[in-house]
Amino acid sequence: MPTEMSAAHEDPAAGIPPRPIEVLGSTTCEDTAIVRSRLHALGVPFRDLDVDADHDAEQRAKDLNDGHRITPTVVVGDGRSAVAEPTLERLSELVPEAGYDVRPPVATQLHGELTTRPIPRARPPARPLAHLSISSGRRRQTALFLGHGAECLACLGYARQLAARHEELAEADAIAVSVVPGDDEASGEWRAALDARATIATDPGGAWKAAVAAHVDIPAGDAIAVVLDRFAAPRVTSHAAEAGGLVDPSEVVDWLRFLALECPECSGEIEWPADG
Repeated sequence: MPTEMSAAHEDPAAGIPPRPIEVLGSTTCEDTAIVRSRLHALGVPFRDLDVDADHDAEQRAKDLNDGHRITPTVVVGDGRSAVAEPTLERLSELVPEAGYDVRPPVATQLHGELTTRPIPRARPPARPLAHLSISSGRRRQTALFLGHGAECLACLGYARQLAARHEELAEADAIAVSVVPGDDEASGEWRAALDARATIATDPGGAWKAAVAAHVDIPAGDAIAVVLDRFAAPRVTSHAAEAGGLVDPSEVVDWLRFLALECPECSGEIEWPADG
């Protein structure tokens, strides 16, 4: 059955009601889950249609995608504007285009002594991180994503979009690491869903996530993204109750690009752009 999400901010200056948004998605699709999570985090109302349970919704998704059943397909207004599998960045454009006045998530820039102290190491050291500065002497910048758990499809969707920026991350001499609370079996679905080049670390009991969260003073129960410098010290954070409330992966990459310009000798001393 279709459901309606919470009301959003409308743009009174426009004088025109926002156009309705529909999400033709699947309850088993991580890309659908992160789209729904982002719209929910922004407070944007949308009609949620499950193509697995609604034949008409499934047929619409096919009609809008040349006969292919692609989820999610986000439909705006009368249906003439439809986007299949939009990234968080594309959603950031699509929602204002539909007439909603929203404020996208903003990262928190860290300062002071905290930027000189590496995050706690995983104990025991996570095997996939053996080649990173977090666990060894190899100094690379890191986009660290700590999700809720292997069962959280929205977290998997965010990790997938972050990992998809592998080439941009490489240009910034950086790597994305997604941390999944649980054992190796619990993270198996993530390994199958993400790019083969993606780095995934398991975190039994969520102990490492809790330690990192305490280090940067944010709730351990949130989805967390942390930009680490070459010395594994935190420089930028983003956290939210849902993965959809985190900053866009492109913004994470932008911070890493900027950080790449910082010389090792002045780590933590460079004047970063103002917040916002």
